[in-house]
Amino acid sequence: MPGLAGELGANDLSAALDELMRQFPGATYHLIGHSAGGQLPGLMQGAARLSSLLAVAGSSGRLANMPANYRPRAELFMRGIIPLSNALTGVSRTDLVGMGGPLPAQ
Repeated sequence: MPGLAGELGANDLSAALDELMRQFPGATYHLIGHSAGGQLPGLMQGAARLSSLLAVAGSSGRLANMPANYRPRAELFMRGIIPLSNALTGVSRTDLVGMGGPLPAQ
């Protein structure tokens, strides 16, 4: 997966777990992730080495899985505000619609 999120999920989380396993061999390994931190382990190499994962306020990231009353706002956000903001400012100005802080365009 290209972009910063892909790098974090595929490389950084895997490297962190590798180092944790090196320092504490034979332990069980658990991940607690908030928001995207609960989604990115899905990109992680060797995620099966984790004994558990607790995602706090992590959504599926799939619009069809969102509650029906929230989906129109999410659709506008994902398909309108983010691409327009990226094109105009180079960042996703999610803060303008009360959905977090500015995020890198990628």
